[in-house]
Amino acid sequence: MSVREDGLSPCGHGPPVNGFRRARLAACGFTMVELLVTVTAISLLAAATIPVLTQQLSKARAVRLIADLASIETAINSFYLDAGSMLPGELEHLSRSPEPESAADTGVDGRFYSFQSVEQWNGPYLDKPISSVVSELDVATSVGTEHGIVNGLGCYDPVANIDTGDACMSESDFVAARIVGLDQEEFDAASVLLDGVADGTEGELRYDPETGIAYFLTVPYVQ
Repeated sequence: MSVREDGLSPCGHGPPVNGFRRARLAACGFTMVELLVTVTAISLLAAATIPVLTQQLSKARAVRLIADLASIETAINSFYLDAGSMLPGELEHLSRSPEPESAADTGVDGRFYSFQSVEQWNGPYLDKPISSVVSELDVATSVGTEHGIVNGLGCYDPVANIDTGDACMSESDFVAARIVGLDQEEFDAASVLLDGVADGTEGELRYDPETGIAYFLTVPYVQ
């Protein structure tokens, strides 16, 4: 800051001289009214911008989730073709070969994998391992740690709109990827992208508002 010959700064710091110090301060800084106007304008801009950014973030997560689910669906179809018409009982069976004739590894209908099915396994069928999950939209196992976690495969009856458990029995069942951690807004965004409408009772993506679990119907169960 420069100093004048009389010892005062250009903004008038120092003792008042002929009452001019107040005028110099007003010329060098904001008045209280100007500060209030500026803060109000910033608050209004934030109020208008944040909801838009939040909506875009939800849409971006939905796009990522749909891409991950499409990868799982493709992987299940490839597994089915290779493994002698067996459908995987766990997501990890898409990234590692299951054990034959073992109760620890069974297909989606509870049957043991035969030695022939395991020999014909030609995976991994996913580019990244999913040990019970799809990532940030990534792979995780605990409920609600991230938005859009796929925490396992199960069976779903789209006619009755119910989760039928871990072992498909009916021809109306679909192998479904269970998704946890989605709120209603995020589900609606994903449903619109996938099915063209935000409806949890029709289309490939279903939603149970009581449990907060969404279901992606991958392939129909074939006995």
